[in-house]
Amino acid sequence: TWTGELATGDYKIECRLPNHRTATKQLAIQPALDGQTIDLVAPTPIYGKLNISSVPIDADIYLDGQKVGTTPMMLPKCLVGEHTLKVSKAGHSDFTKTFTLAEGTTEDISARLESGKPVTITAPEGADIYVDGAKVATTRFEGALAFGNHTAYAMQGGKKSGEKNINV
Repeated sequence: TWTGELATGDYKIECRLPNHRTATKQLAIQPALDGQTIDLVAPTPIYGKLNISSVPIDADIYLDGQKVGTTPMMLPKCLVGEHTLKVSKAGHSDFTKTFTLAEGTTEDISARLESGKPVTITAPEGADIYVDGAKVATTRFEGALAFGNHTAYAMQGGKKSGEKNINV
C-alpha cells in the first residue's frame, strides 16, 4: 500500500515480487481526480516442477526450511529460482542439495540416505565380538553400524572385556 500525491501526468506503475512476472499498469493523473484509489493486479508466479525420490522411501522433505511432505513426491508448482532441499529420515544421514529451478522445467532429485557407516572392531584372537548385546563376529568385525550410539565388547572364556561406547 502506498499513499501520496502525484503531479498531473502519465505514470507506469509496477507491482513486483521475486520469482513472479511483474504486473504493470498505465495511469494518467488529471487535476480533476482527487483521492483516487488504484488497485493493481498481483504479480503472476513463475513455476517449475520438482520430482523428489529417496532410498529409503517415506523420508521427510524440507524445501527452503519448510516441511512439504514425504518421499516420493512431485511438486507441480514450485517457484523458479534457487532453493535448498533437505531430505531426512530418523536413523539415516541427511541429504542436502541447492539447485536453481527454471521456468517450465522439471528438476528430478534422487536422494540416497545412508543408514550407517562402515566400522572395524578387533578383539584378541578367538574372542567373540558383541555389538549391542548381539554376537557379530569372532576376532574381527568389518561391517556397517547404524547411526547412533552402540556398545561393543569382547567375550572370551566366559569373561567380558574391552567394553566401548561407539557413536556413529
